[in-house]
Amino acid sequence: DMSISGFDDIASARYMSPPLTTVSQPAEAMGVCACEALLQKLNGKNTKKNEQILEHKFIVRESTPAKK
Repeated sequence: DMSISGFDDIASARYMSPPLTTVSQPAEAMGVCACEALLQKLNGKNTKKNEQILEHKFIVRESTPAKK
């Protein structure tokens, strides 16, 4: 009757009862992009809004059962 999902694929998500469906983000790549954007801004090279789409994963576990 109900599905629950999380975000960031926290370590305990797979051990919950039922295991939590979640979205996993590339935290290290996000940090690198943020650092690069900050350095460019500090050096006066980037004054425009910068959007990037990084690879992510939707991890299906038992908290979102398949529809019948």
